[in-house]
Parts: sequence; C-alpha cells; structure tokens
Amino acid sequence: CSARGDSLVSGIGLGNGNEQLDSPQDVDASRVNFVAVADYCNERIQVYSKELLWQFSFYVRTTDAAKEKKFGYPRAVAMNAAGLCYLADGENKRAIKLQSKSNSFSLLVAGGSSAAALWDPVSLVVDETDEVAVLNSDGLVTRIGALGDIKRNYRPSPKTVKLSKIGDDLIYIFKEGSDIIRADFSTLAPQSIIHIFGREGDIRDVTSSGSHLYILTQKHIYQCTIA
Repeated sequence: CSARGDSLVSGIGLGNGNEQLDSPQDVDASRVNFVAVADYCNERIQVYSKELLWQFSFYVRTTDAAKEKKFGYPRAVAMNAAGLCYLADGENKRAIKLQSKSNSFSLLVAGGSSAAALWDPVSLVVDETDEVAVLNSDGLVTRIGALGDIKRNYRPSPKTVKLSKIGDDLIYIFKEGSDIIRADFSTLAPQSIIHIFGREGDIRDVTSSGSHLYILTQKHIYQCTIA
C-alpha cells in the first residue's frame, strides 16, 4: 500500500495458484528481498518479491510420493536474510525451520526435553543474529539461539496472541486490548507500553519502517510516529 493506505499491488485472490492464497495466517516482509506468507489452508509457505511476484514455495511434502509431511496448516512465518524459513507448524504443534534449496526441515529446538517448551507455537519472529522468539498459545514466549538452544522463557500475559518487532525490540500484542508492550529481545523483559487512542477494533499486528509505526486493527491500519 501507499503511505495513504491505497492498494498498489495485490494478489489474485482465493485459490491454490502461485499468486493465490487460502486463509493466509501471517506475513513477513522484514527482509529486503522477500515477502513470505503462511498460506494456511493450502499448507504451504509462499515467497514473493517486494512487487508480489511469486519466487518459490515451501510445500508440505518434498515430493508427491513422500509419505511424511514436513508441516501442516502453518500459523506463522519468518525468514532470515539467507532465505531460511521459520514457521509455526499448526498441525504438529511445533516450530521448524526449512532450507529453501533442499526443501528439507529440522526442529527449531535442538532436541531433548527442552523441546517441550514449544508445545503449541502460534507466532514467531527472527532477529538479525538468527535468534528466534516463539509464542505458545498459553502466552509463554521462548527465545531460541541460532544453534537451537533455549536462552530464556518469559510469560508477559496469557492474553498475548502475537509477536512482532520494532527495530531491535520485541512487541507483545494482546487480545482485546488497546496496549502493546515493547520488550527487549535479548531478555524478553518489557520496556514500555504503547497505548493506542481512538482506534476501532482489536490490534491484530504491528510493524515499523523508519520512524513510523503501523498498527493493524480489525477495521483500520494506523500510522504513528515512534517516539
């Protein structure tokens, strides 16, 4: 969209073609070259250029003959600068990472009992060092190192429904609220509260560009200046 909210480029609409989606759950446009979409009902991750031209997909299976599904019904997606894809696997209730060239996958957490910390992931974000913050459906947020080791857990609120990022900071988005919590990505600890005045509908997502904050609600997109 333009700065005034006008639609400049859009997808075709409902379907299973490369330019079509079915109940998309999440989008990540934080990288220079990619826009990644969690295409929920088509059980795939669609990757587009910034002009929304289809580039490649992460499919549920490596081949049609493969018996094992890598993931199903993706809830959330994030990509790093090298094209490594992180996603919340809605069917198997786990967080995984996918390689674009081989289309192979591995669990986000290195293994062992620590993997139990991610029992039902619903949202995730990745930072510039490939550390990942993952939100469980019960509100627990877990920070995971680039090697799959769990660094820290924090529970900001059981009503936390989504994670986002503003620069180096982590954003907690709450259900049925007009506040968003700005937190330190390393410690997961809250730093400040941003209160949204005069809006209609619950906050659905938050992102930023330069000195501007963009807030998606049920009915509108708001542009604010970051203090």
